[in-house]
Amino acid sequence: MSDHLSESSQPPAWRNFVSPGFGLVLSAPSNYKDESDQQYFQIVDPDTGASFTAAVYTGPNMDLHTWATTRLEGVRAGLPLLRQEAPPEAVTGGFGQGIFAEFIGRFDSESDPVRYLVLCFLTRAGVASFTATIPETAWLSNAAFYRRLMT
Repeated sequence: MSDHLSESSQPPAWRNFVSPGFGLVLSAPSNYKDESDQQYFQIVDPDTGASFTAAVYTGPNMDLHTWATTRLEGVRAGLPLLRQEAPPEAVTGGFGQGIFAEFIGRFDSESDPVRYLVLCFLTRAGVASFTATIPETAWLSNAAFYRRLMT
C-alpha cells in the first residue's frame, strides 16, 4: 500500500492530469494512471486502487445547490450500502465554490469498505461532479492527503 504522506517518505512528485472533454485539471502524484475516456475523467492510484472520477453535465439553468442536491440524492438512492458521514459542506478551492459530502460503506459487488467522496461544483461547460472511491485501509492512513485532492 502506498503511504503518500508518511514522515519517512519523500513527498510524491506531482503532475497535472487534464480531462479530455471538458478541461478539468487534477493535480495528483505523478505515478497515478490516467484512465479517462470521452465521457469520464478518471485518475487511479495504482498502489491503493483509489480512483478519482469527474463528469460534467450540461443542462438548462442548473445552479450549484440544485445540482448538489440532485447528485447526492442519486448517491443515496443508487448506492444504498453507503451512509453519509455528515451533512454536505460548502467548500472553496481551485475549482471555485463547491459542495462536498463524504460517504462510507460498501458497494454491492465489494466486500471491503470504502470512502466515497463527492464534490459538486460549477464549470463554464455546466455542472460537474468529482468523486473519489478510496479503500478504507488507504483512507485511514492518508485521509488528509485524499481530502487535499478533493478540495
